[in-house]
Formats: sequence, structure tokens, C-alpha cells
Amino acid sequence: MEVALSSAHLGTASDASDYTAPQTAILGSNFDAERGGSLFIDGSTGSKTLEAGLLGLTGGHIWAHNLTLKGSIDAASPGALIASNATAELGDSKITGYNIGVDAFQRGFTAIDNCTLTNNSDSGVVADNGRVGGSKATIKNNPNYGVHAIHSGSIIIFSSAGQMSGNGTNISADVAGHDSNGSSWKGSTANIQ
Repeated sequence: MEVALSSAHLGTASDASDYTAPQTAILGSNFDAERGGSLFIDGSTGSKTLEAGLLGLTGGHIWAHNLTLKGSIDAASPGALIASNATAELGDSKITGYNIGVDAFQRGFTAIDNCTLTNNSDSGVVADNGRVGGSKATIKNNPNYGVHAIHSGSIIIFSSAGQMSGNGTNISADVAGHDSNGSSWKGSTANIQ
């Protein structure tokens, strides 16, 4: 899928949902780039989504500067889910009202320069075997974690430590571990300066 919106044609997406097979999968993201597709949505707005406000999968590439995402209708949905080798630049974006503001999962990478990630029901940023980088991010009022790196995840954000408050725990990085199925992972990194 390849979609391009120039700054003269800002996008607005709301009430995205797909209930065609709720027993197996529930779909519905405001914006989506998959299978190597590119998405340019600078200045766009998304709200009331069933799944992620912004979804990047399987090598999708997203440029979403000055994006505003304002909550989902499913309490477990992330604002931006960037997974499976997808990448996203979210500079100057605002994400609020999701379970996790930004979730970099399974080798996804997200840049959050100058982003504001507030009032999400769990965490502002999670790197679950993914990577998050950037500078000057504001991460506030997320009841569990401001940033949480797990399963070899990496979060490195500069000039942001003073812009973190009201989170259950501001910074958390899990140690190496393994599960009952024999899977193991190295320790995670969370470096917020």
C-alpha cells in the first residue's frame, strides 16, 4: 500500500474498525503501512480507532511529523504500533488516550523527536524487541511506565529526562530472561538523558 498526503492535503481519520471476523482478528487503524509500503501523513489527525492509531508492519515506512492521535475505542490499543522491521518518524507528534503511546515491537524502529506522549492508560513508550530513539520528548501521566524496554528492546532518548513526570515509573528496562518454551532474550536498554 502506498499513500501520500502532502502538507496541503492533511488527512483526518476517525472511527476505523473492521468486525468481519471478530473471533480471529479485529482490525481497524487510522493509518497503516505494510509490506514495504510507504506512508506520508505529516500534519494528519486520527481518533477513535479500534486497533492502533498508526500501524507499521512488515517493512512499512512511515513519515508522520506533527501527527495527532487522540484515543481508541478499545482500551488495549496502542497509539503507534511499529513492528516487524517497520520504521516511523513521528517528530513533533502528540499521542494521547491509548493503552501505550508508542510501541516498537519485533524489530520495529520509531523516532520520537519532540513528541508528546501523555495520558495513555499503561505506558508512554514501550520497546518490546524493538527500538525507540529521539530527543526532547515529553512523556507524562502514563500510570505504569513512562518508558519500558523489554525482550532486548532499546530506548535511547536525549534531552528528555526533565520532561518526564506523573508516570508510575519513569524509566524501566527488563533484564535478560527466558520462558517455559525455551525462548531466551538479552537484557534491555533504557537510556533517557
